[in-house]
Amino acid sequence: MMRVRGRKSPKSAAPRARITAIGDSGLSERDGTGPAPLCGGASPPALATPGEVLALQRSVDVASGGITDAGLSTAQVLRLQSGLGNAAVARLVGRRPLARQQTQQAPPAQGGMSPALLHQVGLDAVNTYREAAVRGIDLFVRDMSGPFNWVAYWGSVGGNVIWAAACFSTGGTAFAISLAGIGVGSAAALSSPDEEGFSVAAEDRTNALVTEMRNQVASKGDDVAREGAAASPAWNENRSRSELLRRIGFKPEHIVIASGGLTDVDAAGITARTRAALLLEANRWRMGVIGMTGGDAIYKYDLANYRISHYWGLSHEAAPPSQWGVTPHSAQVLMPEGSSALASIRRGMPGPMKISEWPVAKTIVVPSDTTRGLSLEYCLVRLDSRNQIEHTEVEGIFKDYVKERGLSPNDYGRQVVAKVWAASAGLPPNIP
Repeated sequence: MMRVRGRKSPKSAAPRARITAIGDSGLSERDGTGPAPLCGGASPPALATPGEVLALQRSVDVASGGITDAGLSTAQVLRLQSGLGNAAVARLVGRRPLARQQTQQAPPAQGGMSPALLHQVGLDAVNTYREAAVRGIDLFVRDMSGPFNWVAYWGSVGGNVIWAAACFSTGGTAFAISLAGIGVGSAAALSSPDEEGFSVAAEDRTNALVTEMRNQVASKGDDVAREGAAASPAWNENRSRSELLRRIGFKPEHIVIASGGLTDVDAAGITARTRAALLLEANRWRMGVIGMTGGDAIYKYDLANYRISHYWGLSHEAAPPSQWGVTPHSAQVLMPEGSSALASIRRGMPGPMKISEWPVAKTIVVPSDTTRGLSLEYCLVRLDSRNQIEHTEVEGIFKDYVKERGLSPNDYGRQVVAKVWAASAGLPPNIP
């Protein structure tokens, strides 16, 4: 049976591969396992003689496993293909000067992640942030189903991008949100004074922030790639990803290990935090149409040893606050704006409620039972969103104490705050 030169039997045929052929028009690729045809359909040249093959094999670079191009002609390449096979020729052509010019790339970093891969990781993270933040904005708008002054609200959040500040860190090597780059304090007016106008404006602001972030991803990725490669030992993929996300500016709580085992940003957490930040700001303690309005954290305390009796209990006066025995009675937070606002805020800010950091009012009531007999007897101290005493109300023996000592109500209120919040350095304690 006649055998066709240059082909293997079907039983032993290897998968067909792309190889490079050389013709009058330059380099081209084709499928096949036999010798490349000459241009114009000419028959392939005769097989190289053993001597020619040995001479041409001297071009083989044994150390690198490749072939050193010695300026071979097209005919020599074809003869070598017939003598040595397609695999050798493919390696040869891959190292010819023309091929090197077409495929030359920057050498990869030794160890760590490549800059290109880190760039993609950074861009993916920024895109994930955008999608998660926009969803958080949409959920907030849905929460605010009742009457609401959207124009005034946009004036309080549009310039400082408060929903983004909730998810990003600033300072050090972390990515500064580039507030100057997106025109902080100069937010455009709403296109319409309603929730639709707010949604459009907030999303546009988010897009501007994301664009600013994307513009900085490449330089951050290059820095991480270089430092990761130079470290000893070189940073592994998770270390490199974590470092990049940190430098982009994501807060530690929004950098997580995803289900696949790689470090990524927490999209669900970003959505919840964005929604919570907007709801919290909507409940900021502020001047309303008919007075102060907004959220309020109310602390009630039971008191002991706060009354001094005279004349066998026929008369009483208040003891100085420093002598009181104080026991927490209850603590609650009221959020008038937004459906189930407190529950949504707690989802976005898990753990104890750090009331001292919330822009709501704080109210102290002592004792928890504000009446004695038929008379009012209490001290109420209200603090503003910055934890500064706004006003103090006193009734009964507390009112007498203030009057007899010539104190202003707020001076007395400061003594009360120092006593009941002594364990938290005079600041509102966290609520579990």
